[in-house]
Amino acid sequence: MQQGGSGLIKRVPSMEEILRNVYPDYDWQTSKFYQGLAPKDYWRDERNLLLALERAEQQIGIQKVR
Repeated sequence: MQQGGSGLIKRVPSMEEILRNVYPDYDWQTSKFYQGLAPKDYWRDERNLLLALERAEQQIGIQKVR
């Protein structure tokens, strides 16, 4: 804000959107931007569910599901 960022914050709906625009090649995880509720219908998108499951598998070391 001290460097003049308040105008940008007023024009762009969220910090996630700003970062996605500034760093488009980075693999941003939308779920990491929300503490509590995800955006409306976020979990209805199958891609979001699959990504979350893949990350959970990696984090807790799941290798095979019986």
